Amino acid sequence: MNPTKVAFGGKPRIKDPRDYNLKKFNDLKTGGAVAIPPSYQTDITDIPINMQNFLGICGAEAGTKLREVMGKVQTGAVKPLSPRATWINIKSFDGVPLDGGTTMDAIFQSGSKFGYAPLTDLVEDTTLPVATYSEQSLITPQITSDAQPNVLQSYAYNDNPSWQQVCEDIYVNKAVILLVQVGKEWYTAPDGVETWQESQIAPIRPPAQIIDGHFICAYGYDANYIYFINSWSTSWCRQGIGYFAQNYAPFFVEDGTEVIPPVGFVPALVQQKVSLLQRIIAKLQALLAGQ
Repeated sequence: MNPTKVAFGGKPRIKDPRDYNLKKFNDLKTGGAVAIPPSYQTDITDIPINMQNFLGICGAEAGTKLREVMGKVQTGAVKPLSPRATWINIKSFDGVPLDGGTTMDAIFQSGSKFGYAPLTDLVEDTTLPVATYSEQSLITPQITSDAQPNVLQSYAYNDNPSWQQVCEDIYVNKAVILLVQVGKEWYTAPDGVETWQESQIAPIRPPAQIIDGHFICAYGYDANYIYFINSWSTSWCRQGIGYFAQNYAPFFVEDGTEVIPPVGFVPALVQQKVSLLQRIIAKLQALLAGQ
């Protein structure tokens, strides 16, 4: 495998005040006093590692890996899902060119709207040109129906998360999609030689020059590293698993994961609007009372 025969494809989302904040969900789950252990890893045994090749589909890959991990946590079984179906659904609305990757909000919006189709419905073939790989007509009514049991309830994000915050997000939620800035260090040794050998590239060094963004599925950490599933096949790093140290934290852009809003949870923007309406009503009542 040519180490440069890969793509990235992670773009930051446009922030929306209606977005759920993952830190707030963590606090609701833990009572606001989470004390994470020094190490934690969700079991990813039997989670398949894919190869995105020269397609910038890391968002679809990371989204399906997260759903596979969550499915295993919930049921104890691994159900391989179709990154290709997820990618096609994402590209039906995200507005990003086919060769431009995607954004984290589009990943979760696709999961929430369309769900995730079984891999047997639409198998991977990343040797195809991106236009062929992304053909909308491949999404049949049967695929749409088969994906419905895997529809997401909701999701939340943290922007520019710290090392500690990503570790907390992994521990509380079992796994997260993490958008990181990347450089050639992902496929070159310190002397500049191209390689995928773990001993030469890991822990992944911070980028001397940022090339792009990249989506990965982070599932564990210890005192030294955060561990993640990449989408460059089992030939990359530790059989498809990578890890980086705390010096990579400045290059964390955002993370996000699936959440289940508790009863009565109200987004901050809605709370602000309710507060404003209450003030308006109070002023109107005061005006009417003065007549």
